[in-house]
Amino acid sequence: MIQLTSLSMASKQNKWRDNRGRFNFCFVLLVSSVYVDFVSSIIYPCPLKTFEEQSADLIGDLCLNEYYGSDCKPFLKHFNWLDLPAGFSLTDDDFPVKRPASLDLTPFLTKYHSYKAYFGPSVYINWSSSLDNSSRENSKGYLLVWENSAEVSCTLLQFDTNRTDLLSKKLRFQYNLTFLSPRENYVVKVYSMPPPKNLEESQKKSTFLSLTMTSGSAIVDDSDPANWVPSVSPRIRMESTIEVKISHSPSSFNLTQFTVILLKRNFDDRNQFKTVYYTEPPDSQDSYGLVSFTNLEEGVYRIEIHVTDPYQLQDGKCMCWIRWEGSRRCELCDDIATDWIKVSRSLVYEPKEMDEQQRNSSPSEFITCIIVITLLTLQNKMLQFWQ
Repeated sequence: MIQLTSLSMASKQNKWRDNRGRFNFCFVLLVSSVYVDFVSSIIYPCPLKTFEEQSADLIGDLCLNEYYGSDCKPFLKHFNWLDLPAGFSLTDDDFPVKRPASLDLTPFLTKYHSYKAYFGPSVYINWSSSLDNSSRENSKGYLLVWENSAEVSCTLLQFDTNRTDLLSKKLRFQYNLTFLSPRENYVVKVYSMPPPKNLEESQKKSTFLSLTMTSGSAIVDDSDPANWVPSVSPRIRMESTIEVKISHSPSSFNLTQFTVILLKRNFDDRNQFKTVYYTEPPDSQDSYGLVSFTNLEEGVYRIEIHVTDPYQLQDGKCMCWIRWEGSRRCELCDDIATDWIKVSRSLVYEPKEMDEQQRNSSPSEFITCIIVITLLTLQNKMLQFWQ
C-alpha cells in the first residue's frame, strides 16, 4: 500500500536529509569542477542540434558558436545589445525578431563517472523557429536561460547568418542541458536573437517562451534506490489539459511504477484532486513516461509523484532500499512535487500556421462571412418549413 500521508513523507525526508544533503553537496562540487573546466576553455563548439521541421536528419553548419555563462550574463542583466560578446555583435540595421513557435522540455538521466558511476538530472530543450518568415530569415541565433531559487544561468547560440538557405526554412532545435542541480524547481526560457533592445520590453511574454520543470535526484548507480526520485516536466496544453513527463529510473533500480497526484490549491480532502498511475512499459527505450490530466478548470495546481514499490518493506524483495551497516535495509520510496502552476487559457500557447488567405483577411471580412453563412442557413430552414 502506498503511503501518501504528509506525516509519513515528512518523517522519511527528515530521517535521511543529512545523508542526502551530503551527497547533493558532493554532486554540486563535482558539477562545479566540470563547469569550471568548461568555461575556462577558449573555444566553444556549438552543441545545438538542428533539424528540418518534418525530418529526423541533422543539419550542420548553421550554429557557429556558443557563449556560455560569464559570456552571456552581462547581456542578460539589461538586454543591452552593447553588452553582447565581442563575436556576437549587432548593428543598427538589425531589428528584434519574434519568439520561437513552440517549446518543449524532456527530462532524462546523464550517466558520468568520477570514481563511481553517477546519474544526474538533465533535460532536452526542444523548440522550433518562428512562424514569421521575416523573423526566421533575420534570426541571429537564440538565448537560453534556466534559473532556480539559487542561480540564473544562460547560453547564447550564434548562427551563421550567411546560411539563408537554412534560415528561411521551418526548423527544429534541441539543446541538451546536463548537470542540473538536484531537486530544484527550474524555469526555462528561450528568446530569439535579437530580442528587444531594453530590459522592460524583453521581459514581456510576447518576446520569449517559458516552461517549468523540477529536477530529480543525483545518485550513485546501484546504491540507495529509496532516495531516487524522477525529474518532472509539466506542460499546459489546449482544452484545459496538463501533460506531465516523468523521467525513468536507472535500469539497475528497476523502479517502473509511479502514482501521480494532481493537487489543486484550496481544494478539499487534502487538496487531492485527481490521481493516475503510470507504469513504464517493459520494452521502453524512452527516457521518460507521459501522463495527462484533462478537463481541468482554471486554477492553480501542482504535481506530486510517488515512486511505487510493489514489495514495499518486504525484506529480501523490496526495491526501495538503502545501504545500512553493510547490508540492504528496506525503506519507503521517495516522492517529489513540482512548484504550483496556473492553468489559464491566457497562458496556453499552441501556435498554428495560417495560410496566406487567412493572413490577409481583415476582422471585418471574417464577420461579414459569418453573417452571410448565418443568413443562408436561416433562409434554407424557412424554405424547408414552407415546403
